[in-house]
Amino acid sequence: MYSKRILATIGLVLACASMSARSVREVLGDELLRDHPNVSELDLSLKAIDDLDGLREVVRRYPDLRGLDLAQNKIKEIPGGTFIGFSNLEVLHLSNNAISNLSDGVHVITPAFMRAKAEGREPLVSSFAGLTRLRQLSLGENKLTSLPESFGNLTALMELSLGDNKLTSLPESFGNLTALMDLGLSNNNLSSLPESFGNLTALTALGLGNNKLSSLPEWFGNLTALTLLGLSNNNLSSLPVWFGNLTALMDLGLDSNDLSSLPEWFGNLTALTELGLSNNKLSSLPESFGNLTALTLLMLSNNKLTRLPEWFAGLTALTDLGLDGTDLSSLPEWFGNLTALRELWLSNNKLTRLPESFAGLTALTLLGLSHNNLSSLPEWFGNFTALTELGLSNNKLSSLPEWFGKFTALTALILSNNKLSSLPESFGTLTALTHLGLSNNKLTSLPESFGNLTALRELVLSNNKLTSLPEWFGNFTALTLLGLDNNKLSSLPEWFGNLTALTGLLLNNNKLSSLPVSFGNLTALAGLLLNNNKLSSLPVSFGNLTALTHLGLNNNKLSSLPEWFGNLTALTELGLYGNKLGETYNLPGYEGWDLRLFFATLITQYNQDRQPVVPLAELLRGLQLTLVNLGGNNLEQEVIEGVKEALPNAQVIG
Repeated sequence: MYSKRILATIGLVLACASMSARSVREVLGDELLRDHPNVSELDLSLKAIDDLDGLREVVRRYPDLRGLDLAQNKIKEIPGGTFIGFSNLEVLHLSNNAISNLSDGVHVITPAFMRAKAEGREPLVSSFAGLTRLRQLSLGENKLTSLPESFGNLTALMELSLGDNKLTSLPESFGNLTALMDLGLSNNNLSSLPESFGNLTALTALGLGNNKLSSLPEWFGNLTALTLLGLSNNNLSSLPVWFGNLTALMDLGLDSNDLSSLPEWFGNLTALTELGLSNNKLSSLPESFGNLTALTLLMLSNNKLTRLPEWFAGLTALTDLGLDGTDLSSLPEWFGNLTALRELWLSNNKLTRLPESFAGLTALTLLGLSHNNLSSLPEWFGNFTALTELGLSNNKLSSLPEWFGKFTALTALILSNNKLSSLPESFGTLTALTHLGLSNNKLTSLPESFGNLTALRELVLSNNKLTSLPEWFGNFTALTLLGLDNNKLSSLPEWFGNLTALTGLLLNNNKLSSLPVSFGNLTALAGLLLNNNKLSSLPVSFGNLTALTHLGLNNNKLSSLPEWFGNLTALTELGLYGNKLGETYNLPGYEGWDLRLFFATLITQYNQDRQPVVPLAELLRGLQLTLVNLGGNNLEQEVIEGVKEALPNAQVIG
């Protein structure tokens, strides 16, 4: 087997830097070729190539070329005979292009072609003709809807990637590829497989996820060498008896199908170490399932399991277990036997308490308990000191115990949608936190120790009852996202400008009447929402926020837009709905904007009593708008029609 990593390291790799070239010939250039006489692997990925003209010259100069990478270009077709002469090529990457067609026969002038013509025959040469030693071929992420019959001539192939295309069928000749060991066909539109597919008995890894398979043919049972099989996101409603013959399987994906039950023979697949069965319709599991004691990863989320059978306690090798959305109202005491568990998903159930044996799961690093009915956490919960991620959102927690500060390894903690009115002082010991969600609680303040959480990069405090921000909040200089919307903030302190790493800031639905001058220091901001406040003006420093692409200022008290507003030329979405604009008669600098969305009530030229000085249609003409909301302005219909005429590609609401 060859891999792209190997291709990039074996021998001499010729990587060309020109991004403006259109053909292979233009990318390479004669002089560059002459400078590298011993090329065995050639990397031409990411070169914007859309024309393979020049490949013949490559192979004439370098007949021993073994690896060629043409991935991530703009190639749309592979003409017949493109690779004639590449008889030593073993690795070919063509993934992530725009290839929609492979030729099964285009006339190519070759010596063989001329001999055939002399004999009165009409030879047709396919896209991959001549690649007799090709071991690895990557064609994923293209636009292929079918493969030609000649594809079956690539009999040396051992690894083939065809995922992320639009294939609806495979040619019968596909069964000729009997050397294949690794085959990727995920993310296509296959509803069936040709009978010859059963000849591919050397396969050890087969990806068929995200297709339209509703059943598996009997010959599929011939593929007994399979160790990895992906069948997720299909339409399978049952598994045939012969499936039990695939006893070498170690990794099996059956997520997102229509399975309502599993047969008793399923327990024969004792080599399984990873099994995905999420998003099916399973209401129970066969007793033989308990034989799968080698399982380390088991995903059963979003089924209809209301209880776990006792034999489940024997799956003691499990390190990852998904039981989200399975309607569990309780966990049995034996659950604590699964002491190897490191990641456990139990969200979206009906749990009101956790069994005491749960305390033994001290190896847990990730625990998801969101969307349950937990009203408190038992003291032994504090034993889970290895946790790095903990989800407790959408429960009924009204307080957190002081021992909560033991979770010093936590990097992500979600406590949103509970009933927390305060946080313990020990919360400040969680100094490894980078992501913290506390939205939709009843917090009126934060403990002093909270200021120790200086590693935070994302902090969401939306929908609480905060009236002010303490000075130590200014220590959170690593924050890139901050949610403070739907609180009761009436002002922001001057130190707020210290949060210079912010790229996203939510301040909607507060009581802000002004912004500090230091606000202009937040020059990394790309998204800023200040809707539904009481802003009557913006500080001059606001004009420094030139990285802004999304700005919401709806429903404030702005009566004009200052001249520096024209500096915000990166804006693509701007909300000005529900202000009092109209006291000025131009929109400063608007010519430089590339607006995609523009919400404006009482926009610049207008107030409720005044007719436009400059016609609104002319003001907006030329902007790249797709939506204009002019509601609530009492505008005459002829004005609305004028805007529609000026912006033929926009949806105009008036």
